[in-house]
Amino acid sequence: MKRIDTLARWLISALCMLPVFAQAADEGQVAADIAYVAGSRDEDHTLDIYHPSTGTNAAPRPVVVYVHGGGWGRGDKRLGKSMAALYVENGALFVSVNYRLAPQNRYPAFLHDLAAATRWVKDNIGRYGGDPDRMVLVGHSAGAHLVALLGTDPQFLKGQGLALNTFRAIVPVDTASFNFLVDPYGWFVGRQKKIREDAFGTDRAVYAAASPTLVVAKAGPGTVSPFFIFVGSKRTDAVEQSEAFAKAIRASGNEAAVTRIDLGHARLNQAIGDAKSPLSRTVLDRLNRR
Repeated sequence: MKRIDTLARWLISALCMLPVFAQAADEGQVAADIAYVAGSRDEDHTLDIYHPSTGTNAAPRPVVVYVHGGGWGRGDKRLGKSMAALYVENGALFVSVNYRLAPQNRYPAFLHDLAAATRWVKDNIGRYGGDPDRMVLVGHSAGAHLVALLGTDPQFLKGQGLALNTFRAIVPVDTASFNFLVDPYGWFVGRQKKIREDAFGTDRAVYAAASPTLVVAKAGPGTVSPFFIFVGSKRTDAVEQSEAFAKAIRASGNEAAVTRIDLGHARLNQAIGDAKSPLSRTVLDRLNRR
């Protein structure tokens, strides 16, 4: 089964896609559909790089790596296009990543893909003017869960020869999925359960292994990238999960902060690219730190 149906894919392509290395008015240039798994022709194993159009003689620029949401079973890297301009205009690169989706794929496939994408960016972003030592990882919704797990469970990055604290910061945005041993509550409980089962099955041991709040307890002090967690203030389950995750990170001797924003779920994703948002200001601040 394809990632999205033909009509929806055509619409996304028509509205969002730019030719490889085509000039974009507000976004510098974009290198699109780059394969990050050697030998793979799967669109799930591709990423887009938005970068300034200035010459390669400029100093290496910091990098945002964005992981889209969609309940682990939907979404596409093109969702990052609308937020990339802010970072390019501020002298950074913006990388938006595809990964394999449920129900055709289940955990841990998503994490292996993101670890492979991180390895590719680390090794190759310099060709586009990026600094592989100044990367910030951002994810929304299901993507927030994935970036949190990538940054707390060392097996995935270690499998690519990378340290757990590869990123200058990790920024999960609006998820209620930091601890899968807490049964879904709040909004759309039945739908949440179905989405979770499609992506992770029903085994409670798998749920525990895929729960960043539980996994981070095994981390040593100073081994985890700093976490800056953003959550919609009116979404009780997500607020409680975010606070519990941050508490677990701090208990392990690492850094975490939670910021509540009075925005809905979709608007919080848009806030990643909104210059006036505390979310984007936090990302830019961490990018620019030496």
